[in-house]
Amino acid sequence: MESLTDGFAEYQELVGRALENDGRTGGKQAALTDYRKATDLLQGQCPDVGDAMVLRG
Repeated sequence: MESLTDGFAEYQELVGRALENDGRTGGKQAALTDYRKATDLLQGQCPDVGDAMVLRG
């Protein structure tokens, strides 16, 4: 359970940074990088989180 909450906290941080960077002049590339990391985390591609963060329907 701890890895799930850690992973969700990391996801929230990445999304927050992406939004902040997107609003800054010249920050589009950094925003895209953070967004991709957040997306990878949700898709379970980050080895630290694994299957705990994979959304299942």
